[in-house]
Amino acid sequence: MFKVGSVVVSDTADVEMRDPETGAPLGWVVTVAGPEHPLHSTKILERQRKLRVSMTLESREKVIERALDEESQNRLDLVCTCVIAWRGLVDGNGAEILCNPQEVRVLFGAKGHSWMVDQIAEALADKARFLMRSASS
Repeated sequence: MFKVGSVVVSDTADVEMRDPETGAPLGWVVTVAGPEHPLHSTKILERQRKLRVSMTLESREKVIERALDEESQNRLDLVCTCVIAWRGLVDGNGAEILCNPQEVRVLFGAKGHSWMVDQIAEALADKARFLMRSASS
């Protein structure tokens, strides 16, 4: 029998980043905002609102065409918005790279770093990653 409230959605989840070729853990863990976190839900609502306004002002075909053109930028924006912390990331000299909105944008937006965006975007899309057993169950 299922007890209501025994499974809840967490606001955040950790993503262990992996080598894009081997799949081996990199020792870099990224904390992301889940679907019910205000950062995540606000970004999604903002995108939906923009789409609705566009649809009232332009033809459906034009809106779809533009949405497809902007898809990778929207994906990057969502990833950058939802990354709220990390640990285990260092620069070429071994100095820790602090997680802040500017650094997140620079890192994930850099040429050659699309594999990082892919891993975080996949984690954000995995709703089960944010499910957890309630402490009261």
